[in-house]
Amino acid sequence: MKFIEEIKTYYQNTIKIEQNRFLFRDVVLLFIATIVFHILYWATNMGDWIFGPFTKEVYDFFTYLAYKGSEFLCKTFLTQPFDSHDSSFFFYFLDNFNEKIYSSVLCIVPDCSGVKQLLQWLLVMLLCRGKFYKRMLYWFCGSIIIICVNIIRIFVLAYIITHNANLFDVVHDWVARPLIYIIIFVMWWAWLKLFLKRKNIKQ
Repeated sequence: MKFIEEIKTYYQNTIKIEQNRFLFRDVVLLFIATIVFHILYWATNMGDWIFGPFTKEVYDFFTYLAYKGSEFLCKTFLTQPFDSHDSSFFFYFLDNFNEKIYSSVLCIVPDCSGVKQLLQWLLVMLLCRGKFYKRMLYWFCGSIIIICVNIIRIFVLAYIITHNANLFDVVHDWVARPLIYIIIFVMWWAWLKLFLKRKNIKQ
């Protein structure tokens, strides 16, 4: 019995070491891929050579999604009135003569569309282990989450700009921007820990 227990312990330790080795490799790949991706994206106009002649249409589509989704949330939850057109929100209040006094503007530009984050999420899943079709299905589900989080992010920024505009730049740069990358990291971690079967470790 003692011999069997020793074999079992050795096997469990071996599996654990192997899992940690692959996990370390995945972490390194994620770190390198993130840096390389951002260098290529900003230095080579990645959208142009990925989407070709449809680049503008792709960015316009996802910008429109972000715009309409956040517009719905603003109309539902914000108390301050606003006009919306050309992918922008024009917040105002009414003076004593019931005339509009515009106080702030929130513009949703192509950089707010989430396309960059969707491409990065695709690269992350391409580098992950597991069957290709499962990774692509997981990427698709994760993309929906990213799009929804991006819409919520824009709504939060709209709330900030109408309630405490002085905090807008801080929240935009140090909270809203990193948020989607945190979501990507969590989904990547969930794939490795929850969805990637142990038998796929050696693939």
